Amino acid sequence: MVVMESQQSDAAGARLAAAEFLASDCPWADRDAVMLVVSELVTNAIRHTSGWWRLCLRACQGRLVLEIDDSSPAPPVPRAPDLGGGGGLGWHMVQRLATCLEVDPHAAGKTVRATWLRPVGTGIPQPADGFREDGLREEGFREGGLREDGFRDARDAEERAVQPLSQ
Repeated sequence: MVVMESQQSDAAGARLAAAEFLASDCPWADRDAVMLVVSELVTNAIRHTSGWWRLCLRACQGRLVLEIDDSSPAPPVPRAPDLGGGGGLGWHMVQRLATCLEVDPHAAGKTVRATWLRPVGTGIPQPADGFREDGLREEGFREGGLREDGFRDARDAEERAVQPLSQ
């Protein structure tokens, strides 16, 4: 999980932290799409609110969730794009790049939540392999969801044990 706050960082720092998180914890995600959404949401929070922002990225059970909290309760408003350099493209891109997009107003401002689902059949271990329900690693598991003995779970170990060795 990555959590960054406006007092700690800026948009460039948020992008760097997001890139590192994706590389280590969520290699199946569309890096370009996620990075663009991080950039747009953090920049919008800086540009369109007068207070703080907090970015949180987490991967759990086949989902990547990006949340940005900011001090404004006003929801993002799509604008007609100005192709002459006046902006208006960001929110439209965010809406198209995320699998799911939610805006939740609350007493201190709002949360914008973008979610991506892990594609099926990528050959990359499921985030649930070696992770608890809260997204933290199970005891006895190493990076990549493998147990210390090199097997993903007991079923994987049994299947390998009964397969004949090729000569």
